[in-house]
Amino acid sequence: MNQSLLKQTQIKSYNFPYSAHQYQLEIHKALDEFRFVTAVAHRRFGKTECAIASLFTAAIHETKPDGMYGYIAPFLKQAKQIAWRKLKRYVSETFGRDWKAVGIQKNEAELWVQLPNGARIQLFGADNADAIRGLYFDGIVIDEIADMRPDVWNAIIRPALADRQGWALLIGTPKGMNELYKFYQRGLNDPHWKSLLFSATTTNLPWLPPSEIKALEEDMTESMFAQEMLCDFQASSDDVLFKLVDLDKAVKRQMKLSDLTGAARVIGLDVAGPGKDKTCLTKKQGLMVWPQMMFKNMKTPEICDVLAAQMIQWKADAAIVDNGYGFAVVEQMQRRGFSNVYGVDFGGTPSQPQYANKKTEMVYRTKKWLDSGGKLPNDPDLMQEASAHTVRLNEKGKLEVCKKDAVKDVIRRSPDKFDSLIIANAFDIVPLIVHPFQNATEPANVMQSQMFGGAGHVQDYDPYDQ
Repeated sequence: MNQSLLKQTQIKSYNFPYSAHQYQLEIHKALDEFRFVTAVAHRRFGKTECAIASLFTAAIHETKPDGMYGYIAPFLKQAKQIAWRKLKRYVSETFGRDWKAVGIQKNEAELWVQLPNGARIQLFGADNADAIRGLYFDGIVIDEIADMRPDVWNAIIRPALADRQGWALLIGTPKGMNELYKFYQRGLNDPHWKSLLFSATTTNLPWLPPSEIKALEEDMTESMFAQEMLCDFQASSDDVLFKLVDLDKAVKRQMKLSDLTGAARVIGLDVAGPGKDKTCLTKKQGLMVWPQMMFKNMKTPEICDVLAAQMIQWKADAAIVDNGYGFAVVEQMQRRGFSNVYGVDFGGTPSQPQYANKKTEMVYRTKKWLDSGGKLPNDPDLMQEASAHTVRLNEKGKLEVCKKDAVKDVIRRSPDKFDSLIIANAFDIVPLIVHPFQNATEPANVMQSQMFGGAGHVQDYDPYDQ
């Protein structure tokens, strides 16, 4: 793993030509703690400078024999234009004009430098990725992996890091929800990875003052500015239904309790299948969704016990259950006397002809619910799952949402929370009774800290207990 650059720059025996700004330091510190780091940053952030500094400082302090470090760009010519001059500057400014006298070697044709301790730093292009096969690396930087062949990481780079337990830093700027997005998402879920994102509006770099950022915004198209400067992966993705900016607004949205009076209380239940999936229960009334409940390794009778308790306690008007793995739950609940428990088939026939299946219709119903003022709990997992869903026009001219496996490939888990949310929006439910949320003891506004302060805080709330 990379040594702390903060400590390395304080070593007085070298005139190190690099002073990291505070956001670059976040990347270096992440490399201290994690073996794999994905850093997504806006244009003019200093990504390449940070990357070369990481390689150079790690190589110069390498203690293993024949240390090997690499920088990979989509094309070899691109790697030379971007990084070769910077790497040579690091050599000359660190060791002075007499760098040859201390044992430094340099090869202009093969784009490598070898330091006095025998560690080598070499530039590569993914356009000839097979040239990397058979090599090993103690550390590597991958610049704009989205512009490389999809198998470069799995088939070539990752095996090259195995025998030396090497580290990897992936850097880039968004260009849609591509390979870089997948690795960024991985860093949000995998304990061995770390993901960082730096937007131009949050870094406050001296060479990009607010006036310059504003000028860029005026000159660039809206989607281009969002992508290049705000690091919005979805800026150029017309097939993404749930934009992160809209989901963020739904989380921050404030509502009045009186707005919910008379709205049906609906529970959506996504029952887990085999493996790592979890059963998720969503409670929705009108335009508001409560923090979701997650359950693991529960059998059908136990799930029915939980659902029955929630329906009675919350006085739910209906519960909708995925008929896939939840068919037995629907059947057992109805045998228990809960006639207001309904099943829904994701692959079933939609009520509107423009949709390819019932799931797609449920997703669009949820989108319309959100656009009409729906409020979501502050749950990054739910936002991530929603934003990973894309839609296309299939060969029959029908709107069709992406398959579940495609979402799993992006977020590396089952989208159980999002599935539970769309189940809660599957049908129009007529309330059995009027639910008078507004009362003398409740404040007029539903504050985010009160309603979504944590799981269980509002889930047990019942206005009839007042």
